[in-house]
Amino acid sequence: RTLPSLPKKIGFCTPRLVTANLVTVQNTELERVIGDCRFVSATFRLFKLPKTGPAERCQVIYNGGITGHEKELIFDANFTFKEGEIVEVDEETAAILKNSRFAQNFLIRPIGEKLPACSASCALGSKGIITDPFKLAGESADAKPRCSSDVAGGC
Repeated sequence: RTLPSLPKKIGFCTPRLVTANLVTVQNTELERVIGDCRFVSATFRLFKLPKTGPAERCQVIYNGGITGHEKELIFDANFTFKEGEIVEVDEETAAILKNSRFAQNFLIRPIGEKLPACSASCALGSKGIITDPFKLAGESADAKPRCSSDVAGGC
């Protein structure tokens, strides 16, 4: 629970949880010592933004263009961007997309401005804000497992 607050203390945005997997202990002796403690392996993205004016909610369209993620970009546990689909994002996510290496792959407009109509239905890409890696790992165990190769973390 302390990990997400540490980067903020040194000027980074809220850490973006990308993947999380439960870690099992394969040692009976160690299992007796740790009792009912659970462990998780998590991957976070960290972004440091310039100190500019106030950010605003935006609508974004992913243009594709990231090798290996042409049709869909799993940005983090909260946002998956499908090519050509309008997605409404919060202020911090909008600022990250505008000021990061992802900027060239998105059309970004404030909520008040009209984006071009898209063929797919316009959808809010947020799956509900997930910041707890144990929660994501539990959901991943019930659904399709998230693999680091599925995420644009290595690109």
